[in-house]
Amino acid sequence: MSKVKYLDGVRGIAAFIVFIHHFTLAFMPLLFWGDPNRFEGESFKKLIHDTPIGIIINGNFAVCMFFVLSGFVLSYKFFLTGEAKIITSSAFRRYIRLGLPVFVSVMISYFILKAGGYFNKEVARMTGSKWFMDFWGFEPNLFSAIKNGLYGALIKGDNTYNSVLWTLKWELFGSFIVYSFLMIFGKSPKRHLAYIISVFLAWDSYYLAFILGMMICDIHVNKKWLSIKNKFILYTLLIVGVYIGSTPVDYTQNIGYKYLYPDIIMNQFFVLSHIIGAFLIIVFTLNSSRLQKLLSTKPFTFLGDISYSLYLLHLLVIGSFSAYLFKTLILSNISYKLSYTLTLLVTTILIFFLSYFYHRFVDRRSIELSKRFFMD
Repeated sequence: MSKVKYLDGVRGIAAFIVFIHHFTLAFMPLLFWGDPNRFEGESFKKLIHDTPIGIIINGNFAVCMFFVLSGFVLSYKFFLTGEAKIITSSAFRRYIRLGLPVFVSVMISYFILKAGGYFNKEVARMTGSKWFMDFWGFEPNLFSAIKNGLYGALIKGDNTYNSVLWTLKWELFGSFIVYSFLMIFGKSPKRHLAYIISVFLAWDSYYLAFILGMMICDIHVNKKWLSIKNKFILYTLLIVGVYIGSTPVDYTQNIGYKYLYPDIIMNQFFVLSHIIGAFLIIVFTLNSSRLQKLLSTKPFTFLGDISYSLYLLHLLVIGSFSAYLFKTLILSNISYKLSYTLTLLVTTILIFFLSYFYHRFVDRRSIELSKRFFMD
């Protein structure tokens, strides 16, 4: 059965954006928060923070991209075949498939913390990153770490040992929303009504992304109105998607965005804007053969393969190795910008290296183990 390889490339890019987002929050927070008071480089800050270029450090947008892709991928085989057993098989395997890599990442974090290997607080005082200051400020406990890894992260959204794990609760329950929808409405000729109701119910949450991803997949596989031949319309979707997807967290204070969204929907639009942006970019990707060809090349498929591992590991590396390296460079009287650049380059190489082995020895094993419980 064919696999949409180019969407794996999109997933890999999204994982890398999350990494860059967290690296920026830790070591150059002004680029994300737009605070010009602590560091030099006001024009560079404006370029990144105040324009759609900021999408390259917008981690919440990348997470929404993950969720839209999950809705698409989890329903893809079903819409191709119409076989209900595909849903049952995937549902039975989902917890193990997600959970084993999560558990290992939590245990790694526990041992790093136990060994005193996190240096985030020292670096946070250098960079002014309140975000980076908040992590790993507690005494590690083996029993609590095991609970966190086994069910705390996936069921409760507990991200105590690894902050990125807050998304896994959404991922798990979003997956089962997709499975439930497919089981109940997947073969109904009037399922478009179920989509409309589901969108309305999920409007103010990340679950909307899963619904939209599933809907895109349905339309894509069944070759309805999703095929867009007009280049003007297609690239307009891309431009609008990037603009909306790049919405910064402080958009009401940003001249490029503050007049776009009325205050009456401010509480919900931060999530909604990123989901819509991700949705439009996925629609563009499904209709751009050139982009599909690029995303199907080995560098992007490799990035897609290691994306889950990269996502789980990157913050642990940033808080330990990267923080230590950055601190050492700064204390050696190396300039701030050069210290930032060197730390980013070395960390990126290390992250790719570690993610490859994590994917090979942990992530793949979770897939193999899950298949033992229920086969297609």
